[in-house]
Amino acid sequence: MASLSITEEARRRKSCLDKWNHDLDSLVSASNAYMTSTAQLVRACPLNDTAPLQAMGVVDDGSVASVTDVFNRIGDRIFEIGLVEEQARLSKSSLVRRRNRMADVTSVSRLPDEVLALVFEYIAKTKDTIAPIRITGLKRVAVLRPEIIFTWVSQQWRDIALNLPRLWRDINFYNEKPPFIRTQKYLIRSQELPLRVSFNAHYMLSSQYLNHDVYLLTAIGTVLPAFKRWGSISVTAENIKQLRRCFYAMHHSEQGDKAKHIKSLRLSLPTPPGTPVKVLFNEDLSRFWKGAIEELQALALTGVTIPWDWTGWYSRLRHFKLAYTDASSDLLTVPFVEAVWPLKSQFLAVLKACPTLETLDLVELRFRDQAQILHATPPLGPITSVPEEHAEHGVSLPRLHKLSIKTRHCPTLQHLLDMIVANNLEDFHCDTRGGAGSQDPENIASFLVRISQVQAAPLRRLSLAYDHNPNLYRNGPGLLDLLQRVPGLEELVIQEGEISDEFLKALTPPSALETRSIILPKLRALKLWKTPEPVSPINVVNLVRGRAAAAASSTEEGPNSYVPLRILHVRRPQTDLSPHRTLPGTVGPPIDVAALQDGIKRMQDLTEVLDELGWNDSTWKKGEPVDPKQAVGGTEAPPSGQFIRLGDLSTLGALIGGGTTSHTGVVD
Repeated sequence: MASLSITEEARRRKSCLDKWNHDLDSLVSASNAYMTSTAQLVRACPLNDTAPLQAMGVVDDGSVASVTDVFNRIGDRIFEIGLVEEQARLSKSSLVRRRNRMADVTSVSRLPDEVLALVFEYIAKTKDTIAPIRITGLKRVAVLRPEIIFTWVSQQWRDIALNLPRLWRDINFYNEKPPFIRTQKYLIRSQELPLRVSFNAHYMLSSQYLNHDVYLLTAIGTVLPAFKRWGSISVTAENIKQLRRCFYAMHHSEQGDKAKHIKSLRLSLPTPPGTPVKVLFNEDLSRFWKGAIEELQALALTGVTIPWDWTGWYSRLRHFKLAYTDASSDLLTVPFVEAVWPLKSQFLAVLKACPTLETLDLVELRFRDQAQILHATPPLGPITSVPEEHAEHGVSLPRLHKLSIKTRHCPTLQHLLDMIVANNLEDFHCDTRGGAGSQDPENIASFLVRISQVQAAPLRRLSLAYDHNPNLYRNGPGLLDLLQRVPGLEELVIQEGEISDEFLKALTPPSALETRSIILPKLRALKLWKTPEPVSPINVVNLVRGRAAAAASSTEEGPNSYVPLRILHVRRPQTDLSPHRTLPGTVGPPIDVAALQDGIKRMQDLTEVLDELGWNDSTWKKGEPVDPKQAVGGTEAPPSGQFIRLGDLSTLGALIGGGTTSHTGVVD
């Protein structure tokens, strides 16, 4: 019935629109006929002889007898007709928009059930189904998951949703009291498909259950009968006791021997900085877990680690993440170091046990061999290290295509880069912020040279995050020298690093009179995030325009042929109006409030230049190509398919000029 009423409303609006079209056409025809006939009549009258006009009733007897006055009156009437026409056009446009919206609504109900099923799956996949919680003040309000909302719209949608087992595979415990009736419905509706089970202590309902065994054990007991269907397990606990309690309950279940096809395991202890990493020992990870890891493909450990001699955990891994918390110096005791940090030989053995590894993410990993024991009384001798002959040759990871390393410890970065040999690496992210690694550029450059020699395909994406230190990338291999090692790079991301106008000029194609080298000719995306140094807007424009012109002039593909720059992000750190404030997370000169005025001037200059190119405000916001016919000024159109994403032009001055703004980032 709802669809029929909507259809009738759409028909009524369409009839109204047709009537508006007819009335508008009649009005335009009448106004054109009036203006034409009046103009002919005036031209036929002798000068200052208005008798024919009076006879026709165009002017009154007492009116000023002049053709000029007649034309003025005619002009007033034409202006009034124009206003009516404009109002009619606006009403027509509004009606068209309403009709289109109604058409969109009615078209959904006419879609086949198979198409609606695909739409439901897409929405459920893109929404955050792990922790759908919205923070409102001091309260945490649960947001309804999309698969539940689907069942409330209509009977048709409910039938489609209930007949899609893939919608009900995510088992999460939030905003639900025992005995977990909703979870039991999910278990039934998912039929026999593998489940994605998540225990997240942060999103459990009530604190009266949060710190007691009853809630967690009841939640685990609800899904343990379907343990053989567990395909993915995610446990986020507030303390190590909660995490161990989960394993204890699973260990004493009768379903342990059936856990043979677990594909993903994620364990997380989100602890504040300065908290030591916790260790799960053999008594926590019981024997049925050892049997359940035969098909394990993804392992993510955050704030927790497992014994390093369990190489069987990694035999079929495709994705491995190991994230340590930054322990304070007084926690670096011998028991802590021996339990948490591996020897280099142990980590090397882990990598060798992962021949199918595709992504590797390491956060604040250190090796026990370089550990500095700071808290020891009496002083202890150095920890005995194992021979390093295996680490000299490195480990070949032929399927590794994404490598991410975040560390503040320079020796760790050096040893990790020496260990890994990846001939199919496409994405490399290195974050050394907060450390004092003066050798980081040399280590990264050596790694890039080594992988370029064995690469089957060029490195496509490079992300560097380092502290603002003028001497870091100027002494030895500079940033530009480093980038020359990866000529096939397509995307470059630099966070909080030193970027200046010289860098942008170097990326701009050289002119015919220049002899400088070509740098990153295949670059399609450049993202500069929180860079402390301002960049000149004219250099930004020259960079984009120069690369577009070089790409247009290229007649054939080659290693030095340019491609146009598609995406450019320039994001400055958030600051305030304090006259002497240092950028957060950087080591640089204080910002003067006077820089705001300079930023505004830079914004105006850049806006004028981009207007000449045809890059208007809507293009900057939406990131869409501009039609050459719609170029501002109509003189010079932007290169085909070119656009810049820099967000709102009103904040651009502070973003690129070192000024101040509350805008924290660029909106695509």
